[in-house]
Amino acid sequence: SLLEGLATGRPALVIEAIPMADFVRDQCCGETVVRMNVDHLEVALNRLMDRYDDYRDRAWANCEAFSLEAMVESYGDIYRTVTASA
Repeated sequence: SLLEGLATGRPALVIEAIPMADFVRDQCCGETVVRMNVDHLEVALNRLMDRYDDYRDRAWANCEAFSLEAMVESYGDIYRTVTASA
């Protein structure tokens, strides 16, 4: 999945329609495509391969945000917020 890939520092290829496209674009950790068709995918994959080392480095620098620990902490924050307001 996208989150598992980002958690392990792998560059991403995503469609613009999903919210995570902003993260991928803003953090320069992969490529985004407007439409999932052969032409758009070909361009994005070529850019991804050309810039793979840079994207990998940027993805690796952000991988802690998607770790199991970060997820557990985030769920804990939600739980504490909900139980505090009950």
